[in-house]
Order: sequence, then C-alpha cells, then structure tokens
Amino acid sequence: MTVTTLLKPASTRKRPSPQISTSWQPFLSHLPSTVTEGWRALTTEGHYGEPFFQPEWFVAYAEAFLDREPSHLITAYAGERIVGVLPVVHKKHFFGNIPARTLSGLSGIHSSRFDVIHDPSLSGVITASMWESLKRERDWTVLELVDVPEDGAAHRILHAAVLDGFLGCTWSTRRMPYMKLNQHDPFGPCPATSRTFRHRLASKNRKLGERHPLTLKSHTDLTQSALDDFLTLESKGWKGVNGSAITCSPQTLLFYRRVAQEAAHRGYLKIYSLERDGSPISMHLGLQMQNRYYAPKVAYDEGLSRYSPGQVLVERVIQDLSSQGVSTYDFLGPSAPWKRVWTLSFRSHHNIYIFRPTVTGRILHAAITKAAVPMRRLKHSYFGDPQG
Repeated sequence: MTVTTLLKPASTRKRPSPQISTSWQPFLSHLPSTVTEGWRALTTEGHYGEPFFQPEWFVAYAEAFLDREPSHLITAYAGERIVGVLPVVHKKHFFGNIPARTLSGLSGIHSSRFDVIHDPSLSGVITASMWESLKRERDWTVLELVDVPEDGAAHRILHAAVLDGFLGCTWSTRRMPYMKLNQHDPFGPCPATSRTFRHRLASKNRKLGERHPLTLKSHTDLTQSALDDFLTLESKGWKGVNGSAITCSPQTLLFYRRVAQEAAHRGYLKIYSLERDGSPISMHLGLQMQNRYYAPKVAYDEGLSRYSPGQVLVERVIQDLSSQGVSTYDFLGPSAPWKRVWTLSFRSHHNIYIFRPTVTGRILHAAITKAAVPMRRLKHSYFGDPQG
C-alpha cells in the first residue's frame, strides 16, 4: 500500500498538438451513433479491447448508479475522427471528512478498471488536450480517477496537471491477478505450490462426483435461468448475509442485468456453471473478449465448501479455456490466497487524485498524503488486508 505524491518538475510542458480538439457533452443512455461508433472503434483491439471500456458498460453504470449527478463525455477529435473519450461525473460529497466538489471518472467498485480510452498512437497529445479541457472546467476541486492500471494513459493527465502547478498523488489499490494460459500444458504457468494444491483438489473433485457426476456448462446466450441461477447461488452465501450480494441492491442488480444483456447481445458473455445432479454448485458470471476471459463475479454453494467447489470450477475453466486457445484468464478484483494458488502474476491499479492549488485543495491533498496512510494501515491491522 503506497501513496505517491508528485511534485512539479523544473521542465515545462509542450502545448498539445493543434489538430486535437476536445468537447464536452452530456452522457446520456442514447449517445449519438457517430459517438458510439467512434468510441467502439477505439476498443476493437489492443489495450482497450476489454468489456470495461465498452460504451454499453458505462451506459449500464450510469443508468444503475447515477441519480441526479450530471455526467459528461469528454471527447477528443483529430479532425472529425474520435480519438479519445473520458466519461466523468460531477459530485458534491465528503472527500474523507471534508466537503468537496469532485469530478470523478464514471466508474465505481463494480467497474473493475478505468482509463482514458484513446488511440495509443496519439496518447501524448490526446491526454494533454484533455487536461487543458479539464483545467478549464472550474466546477471541481478534486479530480478522482479510480482503479487506473499502472500503465494507463490517465497517469499522463496527472503528470500534465503537476506541470501546471496542481497538486497530485496516486493511491495504490487492487492488484488484479491474471494467468497466461498454455494450450498444451494448462497448468504449466501455475506456481510450483499449485501442484500440491491440485493433488488435494483432485480428491475433493472425486468426492463431489461420487454419487452425482459433475458437469461443466457454459452459457453464451442469455437464458434467464442461467443468470437467475447465478444470482440465487450468490445470494445464498455470505454475501447475501452481509448484504453485498448483487440481489441485495436494486441498483447493483440493474447494472449486472444490463451488462449481461449487452454482453450476450454483442457475443462476449460466458456464464460458467459446475453442476451436480442438474443443480449449479459453483458459477462464474464471466466475460470473454479479444481472446481473454474475465471473471468479475463468482459464487459457490457454501454448504459444500469442504469440497472447494469454487476451486474445482476454476480448474475446469482453465482446462476449457486452454483447449480453446484463450490467451489469458483475468481473475479481476484484489489479490487473494485462493487466486494466488493459480498465478502469481498481477496487474497493479491506482487511484489518481488531482487537487486545485487552492486552500481547500491543499487541505484535501494533505489529508490523502498524510492522514489517510496511517488510517488505512490501522484499518488493515484490525480487519485484515483484503489483498493479504
């Protein structure tokens, strides 16, 4: 856990290229087709070819979680071609214990990751132009971008802000595990300790299937029963008890239903189900895009926890994906012991904060860089580090 404070360098920043222009427009459920088509063209391959950067992902988030907060899409153009987009929302809330006008990326805990979606060949001029546009928007004291990958383009906006005399820092967040898959040796990339674990798992697998054979199923079309089976299974466990299951919140339920509908419509939904006697005992609400598999939500029958049905499903999913030639299994979420059995590779993410150099901005900057660090350390010592 680290907080990194950025200080203004002695050098000066070059002005953005004049051929890049930016515009703000309200972020609505029905964006103009020219915008969605230009946006989607940026996500067809490479770094942004992930579900979390698609237009429908942000539309689902806005419809589910935004109430009256005004949201906007900052769009960068090279001529008439869209070369970058950044969805943001204005909030008036308490930043820590201090009231602040915040401009946040249109994302949250269910978004997995966030970044400036753009044409990488123009990264420098796009992010510089976007920063100029953000700087001119006066109705914010704090700019907050959550869970940006360590190699994300949003870090360029932070550096541009610091060069302009703004205050900035990063806050390390989730280390999201991922596994490179091998078609010829599915478990070859696993750490050495995985061998012993999988040996024990094989015994549990046999006991699970002694009376009723286990069946692995995958659903790429959104049948109502598959999604409902997942939601029911998740709500029966500890998440349902502590109120964090999807069905415990109407907003969260709406978000995942919309995400699943759009993913099925666009061909990247993949709900995995491990079934015993026709009933699911472990499931993934998964997504597969650009030859990579993502597991944003998982659930298992906790009455069978001694047999590790969740890990049995992970093992079978790895085998299935490897046989299809899928390149990567992205576990998403924070690092956890059950994930580190399968991989030690992870992708670091950070929250990015930019503060106007006003009295309030300086107080907020100090609160993040000074006071929040020991508070977070105290919280982890008491409740445990979720990535420990």
